[in-house]
Amino acid sequence: MTNTKSKTTATIGATKVVEDTIAATKATVEGAVKAGQEAAAKNVEQFMALTQEQFEKVGGDAFKGFDDVAGFGKDNIDAFVAAGNVVTKGWQDLGQAWFTFAQGTVENGVSVAQAMMTAKTPRDVVDLQNSYAKSAFDAFVAESSKLSELGLKVTNDAIAPISARVNATVEKFGKPLVA
Repeated sequence: MTNTKSKTTATIGATKVVEDTIAATKATVEGAVKAGQEAAAKNVEQFMALTQEQFEKVGGDAFKGFDDVAGFGKDNIDAFVAAGNVVTKGWQDLGQAWFTFAQGTVENGVSVAQAMMTAKTPRDVVDLQNSYAKSAFDAFVAESSKLSELGLKVTNDAIAPISARVNATVEKFGKPLVA
């Protein structure tokens, strides 16, 4: 019995040591977890405070410049609208000039055709035809030159507001890069 009693006492003692070790380990782990949570919470709070501070610093500057950027964007849109208006008006002018030329060409062709019908000799018909071909070619060259100049003027007038905005953009945003 002594042998059993000493085994029981030894088992109780070993169980007590294991339970104490488990309790100590549990307390250590809980303490480490709690300390880690507190450190993490503190780090998150510091991170959030620094982030908010940086955001306010950068955001404040950004919002100050927002009005400038918005105004600048509006000016760019206005320039494109102005250019579009010039192009629209220019196409109307070009269309009207071409229509007027075509109408004059048809009227001239009709009058030459009438003159050919009243011609007395084939030689008169050939002379009328030659004269008409020469005058039609000269009119076409003159009208083409006129339409080309009008197209060039429309192009230059349409580019002017956009070119002004490009110059303003380079001036506004180019200075900080150079300085």
